[in-house]
Amino acid sequence: MLKLFPECADNPSVEAMKRKFDRVRSRERGFTLPEVLVVIAIIGILAAIAIPTWQSVIRDRQLDSAANQLASDLRLANNRATNQLTNYIVVLPVNSATYQIGPFGRPLDSRSLPDGTRTRNPTPVTMTFGSDGTAASAPSGIPITLRSSADSSKTRTIDLNTETARVKVDS
Repeated sequence: MLKLFPECADNPSVEAMKRKFDRVRSRERGFTLPEVLVVIAIIGILAAIAIPTWQSVIRDRQLDSAANQLASDLRLANNRATNQLTNYIVVLPVNSATYQIGPFGRPLDSRSLPDGTRTRNPTPVTMTFGSDGTAASAPSGIPITLRSSADSSKTRTIDLNTETARVKVDS
């Protein structure tokens, strides 16, 4: 440093600052190997605890997303039926990750549920939304159940009131 700035070589304040810097630098120490290994072990233990919990949360959110998506499409079918004065249908196959929606008598659009979710109905369910605001389900009285592919005990149920066409998502 002093070679670059020869005019500072004789300056006592520059020399004092250099000595102070050298003293501070000589006291610097890094982490020891055991300290680093303890920190890595703690991180590993925390990850081992957190990852399964996080995966469960992700599965729950996927299932919530699937239920909300299907409920939204049921409401959309009802809305389009009343606005376009034509019947709309929604078809849910057994144990499937897809379903179909569209106007009655025309080709149906296929929709996919979010990854990791499937329908859990014992039979195929067809819901018809009438232009008068009513809804019918065949077979009648069967709630729509969605399940997680990874954990079949996690389910969400969608109820359709056939008289008012009200769609309700239950946990």
